[in-house]
Amino acid sequence: MAMDVGTVAAVSGLTMEIYNRIDGYLSPPLAAEPDALADARAAWRQLSHAIADGVITHLTEHLEVIGVQTGGDVVVTSAGTSAGAEPTSGHTHALDIADGDLSGVFDQVGSGRVR
Repeated sequence: MAMDVGTVAAVSGLTMEIYNRIDGYLSPPLAAEPDALADARAAWRQLSHAIADGVITHLTEHLEVIGVQTGGDVVVTSAGTSAGAEPTSGHTHALDIADGDLSGVFDQVGSGRVR
């Protein structure tokens, strides 16, 4: 699932998750004052969106992915004709190689886009 900031309306994505938490914690003391609660909720939606946007932007731009390990069967197939080699560049060989390495493990280090 891709990370989703959501919208200022706080009806989806991380914005909604943050807003729901803020509303749950902070709305009970304002329940007796409907106008104040409505104003506060509008501000909480904007705050939630700002937090969600900042968090997701930071993660997608700066998250470093290291130590990723994958495994499984690896099959390498090569077919065609080899290139010519000195001293006679017209000397080539036909290639038709297929080989498998079972339970191969690949370690990758680097950074990448997070979805």
